Amino acid sequence: MKRTLSVQMKFGHLAPLFFSRKRRQSALALLLALFSIPVFAQQPSDIEISTTTKNAHCTQDGEVSIHIKKKPGVPYEIRSITYDLRDDQNHSYGGTGTGSYVLNYTFHNLKAGKYKAYARITFKNNTTINVGPKEARITSDYKQPTVAIKMERKTLRHYKRNGHRAYTGIISVRVHGGNRPPYNVKVIDMPSEYNKPKNKKSSTLTPGKTVYFYDLPEGTYKFQVTDDCGGLEVQTIKMEEVKHDVPFGDDGHGSHVKLPFERDAYSSTETRRHCRWFFYRYRALRPDEWSSKDEELLPYLAPRGKDLSETHPEREVSPRDTVAKYYEYGWAYNDAKPTHYYPVGTAPFQAGKDAGDKNKIEEVYGKIPEGKNWGEVGYDSSTGTVNKALWPALFFRLKDATTQEIMPKGYRARKLLINERPEYTRFTNRWFSSIEPCSTDFYLNVGEQIHKKEMFCYPIKTELLDKNKNHLKHGKEIKGPNESTNFNNYRCKAGEQYFVKATDGSGWVHIFEVRLRPEIQYGIDRNLQDKDELDWCAGKRSSAIHLKRLTPFLSDFRDNKITFLSAPTGYQPAEDGFAVGEIFRVPHTSDKIEILYPFGKRSENFAKAGRHIFAPPGKYVFKVEACGKTYHVEYDLKATCPKYTTKLENFRPRVTNSECGRIRIYPFTAENKTNLIFKDGVADPRPFVYIKKYPEGVEKKDIRHNLPSGDKWAWDYHDAILFVDNNGFDPKELYLDFPKGNGEVTLKITAEYKEEGLNILLKKDGDCLQEKKIPMSLVPISYERESYIGYICPGGASGRIFLRPTNNVGGVKIELTKNGASTPFVTKILQKNEVHKGASFDLVGSASDPIPNRITAKITDLECQNFSVERLALYDLPSPDVIESEGQQRKYCVGDEIKLRVATLGEPGTVTYTWILPDHSTVQGQNLHIPSATAAHSGEYTMKVGSLHCGGTPSDIEIKFFLSVAPRELWWRKDATDANWHNLDNWAEANGAPIQAVPAPCTTVHIPGVVDKAYPNLDGSITQRDVYGAPECDKIYMHYGAQLGQPQQLTYSRAYIDYNFGIVATDGSITYHKPSGHETSDQKLMERNRWYMIAAPLKDILSGDFGLAGYPKTKQRYLKIATVPSAPTDVSFRTPIASLVEPLAGHNNAMALRVGGYDTGKIGYKDHKNLNTLKGIIRLPFFDDANRPSSISLHFYNSARRQSRFFYFGESTLIPLQKHDDAIRSEHAHRFIFEQDNLKRIGSIMVEGITTEGYALSLSEGTHSAEWMMLGNPFMTPIDFDKLYEVNKNVIEPYYYIFENNAWKVYHKGGGVSSLSKEIAPLQSIVVRHKQGDNSGQLLFPTTSDKSVLLPSWRMGQAEIGLRSSEVEASRSPLTFHVTDAEQHTSSASLLWSGEVSAPALSNSEYGTAPTLFIVDPESKERNAIEMAHHNFATFPIGVQADLGGTMTLRCDAIDLSVYEELVLEDRRNGSKHNLLQEPEYSFIHNPGQGETRFLLHVKRVGVPNLDSEECLTPEVEVNLRRDVLLVSSSSAMAKVVAYDMQGRKLHAVANNTKKVTIPIEGCSPIVILEVVFVDGSRLVRKVYTTSN
Repeated sequence: MKRTLSVQMKFGHLAPLFFSRKRRQSALALLLALFSIPVFAQQPSDIEISTTTKNAHCTQDGEVSIHIKKKPGVPYEIRSITYDLRDDQNHSYGGTGTGSYVLNYTFHNLKAGKYKAYARITFKNNTTINVGPKEARITSDYKQPTVAIKMERKTLRHYKRNGHRAYTGIISVRVHGGNRPPYNVKVIDMPSEYNKPKNKKSSTLTPGKTVYFYDLPEGTYKFQVTDDCGGLEVQTIKMEEVKHDVPFGDDGHGSHVKLPFERDAYSSTETRRHCRWFFYRYRALRPDEWSSKDEELLPYLAPRGKDLSETHPEREVSPRDTVAKYYEYGWAYNDAKPTHYYPVGTAPFQAGKDAGDKNKIEEVYGKIPEGKNWGEVGYDSSTGTVNKALWPALFFRLKDATTQEIMPKGYRARKLLINERPEYTRFTNRWFSSIEPCSTDFYLNVGEQIHKKEMFCYPIKTELLDKNKNHLKHGKEIKGPNESTNFNNYRCKAGEQYFVKATDGSGWVHIFEVRLRPEIQYGIDRNLQDKDELDWCAGKRSSAIHLKRLTPFLSDFRDNKITFLSAPTGYQPAEDGFAVGEIFRVPHTSDKIEILYPFGKRSENFAKAGRHIFAPPGKYVFKVEACGKTYHVEYDLKATCPKYTTKLENFRPRVTNSECGRIRIYPFTAENKTNLIFKDGVADPRPFVYIKKYPEGVEKKDIRHNLPSGDKWAWDYHDAILFVDNNGFDPKELYLDFPKGNGEVTLKITAEYKEEGLNILLKKDGDCLQEKKIPMSLVPISYERESYIGYICPGGASGRIFLRPTNNVGGVKIELTKNGASTPFVTKILQKNEVHKGASFDLVGSASDPIPNRITAKITDLECQNFSVERLALYDLPSPDVIESEGQQRKYCVGDEIKLRVATLGEPGTVTYTWILPDHSTVQGQNLHIPSATAAHSGEYTMKVGSLHCGGTPSDIEIKFFLSVAPRELWWRKDATDANWHNLDNWAEANGAPIQAVPAPCTTVHIPGVVDKAYPNLDGSITQRDVYGAPECDKIYMHYGAQLGQPQQLTYSRAYIDYNFGIVATDGSITYHKPSGHETSDQKLMERNRWYMIAAPLKDILSGDFGLAGYPKTKQRYLKIATVPSAPTDVSFRTPIASLVEPLAGHNNAMALRVGGYDTGKIGYKDHKNLNTLKGIIRLPFFDDANRPSSISLHFYNSARRQSRFFYFGESTLIPLQKHDDAIRSEHAHRFIFEQDNLKRIGSIMVEGITTEGYALSLSEGTHSAEWMMLGNPFMTPIDFDKLYEVNKNVIEPYYYIFENNAWKVYHKGGGVSSLSKEIAPLQSIVVRHKQGDNSGQLLFPTTSDKSVLLPSWRMGQAEIGLRSSEVEASRSPLTFHVTDAEQHTSSASLLWSGEVSAPALSNSEYGTAPTLFIVDPESKERNAIEMAHHNFATFPIGVQADLGGTMTLRCDAIDLSVYEELVLEDRRNGSKHNLLQEPEYSFIHNPGQGETRFLLHVKRVGVPNLDSEECLTPEVEVNLRRDVLLVSSSSAMAKVVAYDMQGRKLHAVANNTKKVTIPIEGCSPIVILEVVFVDGSRLVRKVYTTSN
């Protein structure tokens, strides 16, 4: 016969510390067999999915392989695995748009990008799960090189070489920026005239170096560059002839004809000495300076950049060499043509002889007729004519030509203007010299005109005349440069009139007047304004001014005094500057100082120009004290600047393929005239866009544009294109054309600024001028997504594809290939003019050859030969994947805008689309728009597609799908059908009405404390993600008793936790809060006047959060450990909190809480108004709840500082005190404790060398070896202590404790029999012990794989929690003992014959009257609640510790009679022996003063020899109180007896090796601790009461 004990306990809510167990007998072996089966439910967390990648070497040759393996401990065998890979647009590489699975685990031909790997696993038990996504990234460092192919110059029409027609066209090829060498270029098509063996057809390319193809005749050429990845786009260049070999002007008849020379003629010392000669200086005219018809001659007449010659390629071009190579020059008078031509670079000064100076190659020469002087020739602005008879015209012609073309009109430049400004001195220059600083007398100096544009001949003779032009003095004759005369220091007077007569070597006579004002006058002027800095973003401008003497002439400022009198408001001097009110005395330096710069630097004596400052506009006043006089000088500064802003969102450049190998960018839209750049808030109608940064390897000459000729200056000067909308020009057709490449171009918005006296400024900096970067490889050939059609009809027998290619240059070839095939099953070619119509393909399938759900399209540009391989998504109708929304969203909030679109399933007008909403209303069209969703929009939708093209017959199909539209509040239903968060049937509205919706990010969620069938579980195998995505909500309220499986998988904003004590009535009865519509949600209650070991699953919970200001009083405590030898460890809740702001995180997220019970006679217990106001519910956190009265917890919150302030109250009066504690609340206060703050989700931990998801609790208590600690369950789902121990077995012992029914209950992982189960409920804390010898600082809580500590949330049908699941051998059947006192307080202890670690017995001195049962280990003498016997001892001491005497019952449960042949309980107090095999209960009278190890258990197991353990028995000790002494007697000799008070102070000690000792106790405290040391070294400690009561 066997006696067994079955312990039944449903976990699921916080166990109260009073616990009553029902007893019943059942078959232990059956239970052991039941719980020996491992419990597994296949779920994604059991599988590890990983990927390996092979990065793309080129553009589309990457690979992803998907690998699947079971995690350790998963028992089920896999039958099959299929795989899917999706790109970042969710297009499947295994099949249709959202995926179908294939057997191949490696996916080939992948472009660079992000991919998500999935797998579908079927186990041999026919269970199927989906795992993933696992992100994989394919990278490619392939850089498509920039290929710049350019026609450098057109071929001349009539050039001749060696007597034969010669072609001079040049095309250049340059590659840059690639990384897959080698590079080669080949001419794959050319004119027949060039296709001759002597001409170059191909070349190797070196990045950055240009290859030239020379001597090209007119015609079409096609070039292709190749790299290691194959051929790049073919580029076509058309070589042309120039229209004319020489400039012909705009109209072809010489109008505005130009040559590459300066606009003015020049003279030199040499031409002035030879007299009447001049020259034109070469200048390479810019493109905008040529007439449009002559611009093609630039490479011959004005080449720039690299030398194009075959002998010196890649060096800087010498334009003169190019001109001299092809042309010669001559001149003629009137309208005649030259009779003689000269090589460029000759100077025929006399009779056509060469001057022989090779440096003159940049000059061509001319001469006025003999006998004429320079005053008779030139341009007369008053008549606008040129004297053609005296001023010759310049002509160019080819040196050698089959047919000589002559310029229709010669080129005449202008010379320095004559008769424009009479005060000019013509070919002389004059200046004045001061004689004394304070005198107005001066010397008059006359020299040659140094400007090279002034024509005259040496020598120059001068004469000084008086006001009547009578002779005063002859000057020295000027024969060369740098010579002058001052008429032998003739002293001139200011205010008097003088004349100077000058005669040059050609006979030109010029007389000019000299008269200076006699009065002294100072003035201020502005420095060159084009040096100003204009801050367009701030609307401010820098400036500089200078102070000088204006009349009669400049004077030295040295030794003068300057005072800065006033300036406009806001003026601030720059560093080392001149401040208002300051005086500056100009020092007497070695050099004269004739100009002062007030915005300059004092350390430079304000004598150095250049510094501009942001001085405010307005009047500046200075005082000058010089030569004994004072002068006031003022200047009104006009330093204004407009403020510019831009709107980048309106800058939307359009990018297209213009031709093979090139990208065209259209920067403007028509609206940019009014919406792009703003000047002082008003739209600037003439925006500019300039190239801030060129693409890598691209030069300005590689870029083409179509600016009208009058606006080309923007490109030539500023690399910019401007908005042009005049003369019928469409601004949106303006473009910049680039070589295609790997880089990007940066375009910046700007504007022009004009001001009188300033050149045009094009601002190119400032953050207010925004920019945009455009990739040069942005537009590969592809297809138009908006018009694409791809589907398989229901049944799979037919389907259709329609696609319209984009970004092509020429015609297009489309090849469709089935999955895994190497050749296309259908091909179509579209001519260039047909591409816009697109191509359609009718698909036909059969049972043996079904339509593949994975089709690739190779789209090839027939002109450029580039192609792309596209994965086409075929919707397998009627799949709901065809319904598109942003992010494939399927859940919304009430009030959200819903935008749905059904994928295009037919050309416009050929099919109809009808949306059928949950209320059966209909909407026509491809798009469904619900501006503001309501709950009525939640539910099942139907998309009805009419006249769908299927097998040649129009068909109607229906596509059903679900949308959830959630209200702002949802409750988990009490009668929820399952644990699926995404089950529409599991939710109700706030009023209790059922609703077809699931929580969305806007939804506040309530999980009730009581349910019929299940709490929600977020595990992926239970809550599917395929429709509604990840589980999420806004706020979540966990009512007391609620659970949430896999809570770390929830996305939420705030969480709240309830501790529910119910509402107390005046008669002391307790009721629970009944929210309308959810009356039972708060039905589960905690009891008042009981200790609860609670967990704090949220961050930032403080001790004061549980306070109620004394209505009623609450107590918050932590563990106090008192370890005494030979007695159970005293573990009590005596450690009070240190303050009202003690964070529970500082105590391992655990605390003991006791809410006062109802007592009408006690302050703090008779009035529960504050708790009743809260409906009995302490909801945390509450600190920022403005609706919660501050008086409830004497808590005040400062939201600005995030500060909580808790006030104390008087214990006897409950009156609030001024004393308070403050704490700063963190921003993570509403988050679960297991989350990482920076992630707002659970982090990762390292378990056995493997990184896995989990929570690491940093221990704040119990951190040292063998220390006890209390820690809380950090999750709102039960956790498995066995798993927790396995992961942390080097840190904690294999047992834990909970205090209930006034006794410590224990669970032991290896115990077989425990008073608790391995499951730890949400909100529950436990007591564990740090392992001996370990000082680790953290505990790990893994949440995935077989190591996961998480258990599922409760659901109906879940197995009851019972005994240890491992089967125990019959010969090792454990024994469990219970002791029960008259108050029904029970304590238990067990004896096991296997296992390594015993679980110590714990007592609680606060509840000393309740018994603590323990078994003494015969070897270690430790008092254990679960004794793991390491030897087959025959005898075990058993003791009971209790401070209250009385009748008690000791019983033994689950005795297996087939194991034990003897089981006798010996009462050492009375000497009786009780046979437990016959009667498992024994009653006795407990006396607190008597020996605690009162009993001996004698054990004999069948077939197991015993080890004599008598020598291990603990001696029996009796203690009796006799007036003022304690009489201590023992069955063994006592070596020493010591008495201590409760503070550990020694009171008395006796050492006499006797069996009887007397201890005086007069004047001692009411409680004394006795320590008895026996002669064999064993010890015993006992608490003794010294008072009779």
